[in-house]
This record gives sequence, structure tokens and C-alpha cells, in this order.
Amino acid sequence: MEWLSLVGTGLGAVLGVGATLAGEHVRWRRTTRDNKLHDRRSMYVDRLVAFRRVHEETDEVVAAIDASYISLREIREVLASGSTVPTPAYQAARQAHRDTTEAARDVLRRDLSSLGT
Repeated sequence: MEWLSLVGTGLGAVLGVGATLAGEHVRWRRTTRDNKLHDRRSMYVDRLVAFRRVHEETDEVVAAIDASYISLREIREVLASGSTVPTPAYQAARQAHRDTTEAARDVLRRDLSSLGT
């Protein structure tokens, strides 16, 4: 009989510790997910505010930023269609994005330098 009590107590302790660890793991995963969700929401809001501010700029700045954004979406579309990084379709889309982003930087630099004069 003494062994039965000891085994029961040990099994209860193992189950208790296991349940506590499982609960903590679930809580940790939920906290991690909530933090990622909060970070993503903050990033989306920041981007939307930035896009709104850009559209308050000159038409040249708006066109340059829009072209860069559209070229970035093209990269996404190419990847979504099944292309991978080494494919010519991806490389072409990536080069187009580099070009439009560089053009946007030039427009932004000109716009900023015009404010300084």
C-alpha cells in the first residue's frame, strides 16, 4: 500500500508540473502572437500615414513614389506566380524596382534641395 501512495503522489506531481508547463507555453505563444500582431498593425499604420503624406506632395513626387510601390507589387506578383529568385522574370521585376526606386530617390532629393534654396 505504501508504494501505491508514493506512485500516486509522484504521478500527481508530474501531471501538475506538466499541466503548468503546458499552460505557460500556451500563454507564451499567445503573447508572442499578440506582440507580432501589434507590431504588424503599427507598421501598417505607419505605412498608411506615410503614403497619405506623400500624396500631399507635388505630382512628381507622388508619381515617383507610386511607380516604386507598383514595381514592388510586381515583384510580389512574380513570386506569387511561382517564380523564384534565380528566374529571369524575378530578376527583371527586381531590376525594374531598383530603377523606379532610384528614380524616386532622385525626385525626392530634387524636391528636398528645392526647399533649401
